[in-house]
This record gives sequence, C-alpha cells and structure tokens, in this order.
Amino acid sequence: VPRAYERRWFNTNLFIFEWFESLDQLANRHRYEAIEVKQNLRPFAQRIDIPEWVKDIRLQLMLSGRGWRTPKPFVNGMYMRHNYAQMADRLREVAQYFDPHKIIVYMPGWEGFYDCTTPRYAPDPEMGGEAGWKELVRTAHRLGYKLVLHFDAWCVSFSQPEYWQVQDGSRRLVDPRLGRGPFERMSTTNYTSLDYKPWRDIFLERVERAGTRYGADGIHVDQAERAHRRHQPEPRQRR
Repeated sequence: VPRAYERRWFNTNLFIFEWFESLDQLANRHRYEAIEVKQNLRPFAQRIDIPEWVKDIRLQLMLSGRGWRTPKPFVNGMYMRHNYAQMADRLREVAQYFDPHKIIVYMPGWEGFYDCTTPRYAPDPEMGGEAGWKELVRTAHRLGYKLVLHFDAWCVSFSQPEYWQVQDGSRRLVDPRLGRGPFERMSTTNYTSLDYKPWRDIFLERVERAGTRYGADGIHVDQAERAHRRHQPEPRQRR
C-alpha cells in the first residue's frame, strides 16, 4: 500500500511515497503521526462516543457524482464523474483489492451538481434516480462498505424551493473570492447558518432522511464552522 506524505509540516509541494504491507500498518502510522502528534487528537480506538465500525475504517474512497468543469454552474462544462451504476462498478472493482469493511465511501455530488443544489439531498434523476440509488446502496452494503454523504450546512441554493423558507435568515455574502475560479459557483447560493431555526429544521430533516430513506451510514458536514449573519452593519465608506 503506497502512502504519500508531506516532507515538511504543512508543505504541500513535495510528497514522498512509502510502501506498507497492509492498510492496517498504514493506518497505525498515520494515527500516530497525523492524528496524535500533528493534530493532537484522540484516535477513534480510544473513544467511546462513536460506532464500533468507525474504529475499523482504514481507507476513505471518494466517489464524485455530478460536478463542474468551468466556474459558471448550469451553463457549460458540467460533467458526470460517475452515475450510480458506475459507482457500483467502482465499488466492486475496489473490493477485489481491499476489504470493503475497512473502507468508508465519501460521496460529493451524489444529489446533483456539487455544492449547487443544496438542500435537495435526494438522488439525482440523471444519475439513475431513486431506483439506481437503492441498487447502489444494496451493492455497497452487501459488499461491506459504509456510505457517507456530502452535506452543506452553510448555504441554500437560489434554485431550490427551500430558499424562500430561509431567505429572512440568510444573506448574499460579499466574498472577494466570488468570481475567481471555482468559487464563482457559490454565487448560486445564499449563505446561512444552523443557528437560524427554520434552516436548522430543514437541515436536520434531510439528515434523518439520508439515514432512514437513503441508507447513509453517515454524513460529512462541509465547512460546519461557518456562521453567517444576515443583519450585520455595512462597513462605512471612507470619504
């Protein structure tokens, strides 16, 4: 098993490959160097507040669904990285080399264009719809994988009906990165945060639905530390 790691702390320019005989050996080294030393966190194996299956995970497999190729979403260059049938094929392929019981599958873009359709959080019709999604979940769980779905807690897309339910607690963020490269896609969203109850209620309902209806084993809440406020004084202009 190859492992790429940083030559110097927080240096992402140069990587070195090191070979390990197994995922367990790789995980044990990473647990010490990255989790205990570099991040000063308690390893999962020492915690009692998480499911037991989490302690057996050794590898994260990322399967992207729908995404963007150009900065402007819904216009040109959108791609389908995987539909649900292709995702199932990838899982069967990986299972030939690694134990699926030690792999967690992280899925951004599973519900439509990545970061542009929140909070739809339902199977995308063009990727295979609910029927295709259910077959993917059955395949994944039969092989032994755990599925983690991508969620955004900090924005609501203008294209979704939920926008009208949360607009009073949201705002259009003036971000200098908007209009530059991939961040331009965020111009399709209204920024909000979970301290606004109408949005929190919607978000929690979608989280529950992900587990009860769509078979998710977990969710990844992206950029959960964001907290945007609608009513903030505008900066004064210098005269």
